Amino acid sequence: MTTIRTVYTPTSTDTHAKSILLVDDFSAKRQIASQALEKAGFHTIQGTDGGEALSQLRAEHKVDLIVTDYHMPYMDGISFIKKVRKMAQFKDVPVILVSSTINEEVKQKAAKYGVTAFMQKPYKAEDLIRKINEML
Repeated sequence: MTTIRTVYTPTSTDTHAKSILLVDDFSAKRQIASQALEKAGFHTIQGTDGGEALSQLRAEHKVDLIVTDYHMPYMDGISFIKKVRKMAQFKDVPVILVSSTINEEVKQKAAKYGVTAFMQKPYKAEDLIRKINEML
């Protein structure tokens, strides 16, 4: 007898869909990631820099994971995460820091402020989705 296994994949309109905050000043990369994540069943919220992302967090009641670029104008990814960790409702939310230049010094500084994982740019959307699924 063959067992058929059904895998539940939420849609972007599903109230159980996980919310992902994407923060990147390069709109094309942010849009590509957002489209791929929504196609995979996630709800996405976007910010163009750390300041806008903080405003988005203040407006949202729940974010399940944050993906942020390291190099951004106005407020870099690590400065953004330092502020996020001071917000009680988001202090334990997993964070992926993405950058084309992640060295050991950046990793140590980022880990000190609560970055959970790192991804090197450029990355494939499938790799981002896989990493998010592993973390959630």
